[in-house]
Formats: sequence, C-alpha cells, structure tokens
Amino acid sequence: MQAWIHDAVRTPRGKARPDGGLASQQPYELVGALVAALQSRGGSPRDVESLILGCVGQIGDQGGNIALVSKLHAGIDESASAFTLNNYCVSGLTAIGHGALQVAGQHKAVLAGGVEMMSRVPFMAGGSRYFARGARSPRTDFPATRGCRRGGTGLCRFAHRDRAFGS
Repeated sequence: MQAWIHDAVRTPRGKARPDGGLASQQPYELVGALVAALQSRGGSPRDVESLILGCVGQIGDQGGNIALVSKLHAGIDESASAFTLNNYCVSGLTAIGHGALQVAGQHKAVLAGGVEMMSRVPFMAGGSRYFARGARSPRTDFPATRGCRRGGTGLCRFAHRDRAFGS
C-alpha cells in the first residue's frame, strides 16, 4: 500500500534564545496551532489514528511525552495513539517515516512531525553524552549556541489514497 502526504504546515522560525520571537509559547501550543492550521485548510486533523512527534530535548517544557501533551491540548481524538521519539537531528523526519509506515499498513490518517523549541530547551540541555567522529571521549561540552541552532515545529498529515480520498 502507499502513503501520501495530504498536507503539511510548520511554525515560523525564531531565534533560539529566551527572548526569541516564539519564546513566550509552549511547545505543545505550537503543535496545537499547527493542528488548527490544518483544520482551517479543510482537513480533519483531530480525527487521526496517531500523532508521532520527533523531539531531541525531551526534558523540561518538552518532557513528559510531548506528543501526548500536544494531543490533549490540540483536541485530537482520545482514541488516537501519541508517542515521541528521539533520533537526534533527524527526529522529525524519523517521525514522518513512522507515520508513512502506519498509513501504508493499517491506519487511515496520521499526523507526524517534529517539535524542538531551542529557546526553552537549549541544545544538549540534558547533558547526555555525544560521540563525535574522531573524538577520543564523549562530548559533553556543547554550549547552547552550537550545533542545532534553531529548532522548529512542523506536522505532516498522511493519508492512504484509497482510504482517505475514497478512490
């Protein structure tokens, strides 16, 4: 079976600092705004079977299963599953891949994307060890201003062509 991207939205990008343009928002609010944007474009994003979010910094404002918190805030159907995954800088893309697999399998529609709010959770804020190519020891000395400097939040709505569009 095939999975199709039915629609895609993203938030504006801001500067990754405490006084950045999006710093007053919570990560789950950004996801909720994207769900509302999909709804305003004629979709039915609250009637999906799954919400999958990629997120590297799953601590602080992005901790506690940010996908589940976002699902509840956005009013997505209570029967929909919600999970967060981490694959470092390709977390959002990995979530989209998982969404495509779900739709190619059994699901009718899935929301998938990434959320990373660097103004609230700086890069490497969790202090996890990171191995760089050629490094002799784990790197833990990354300041918040290096590496992935800007986060972002985006969602894709996947749908199976036959099941979602009636063709």
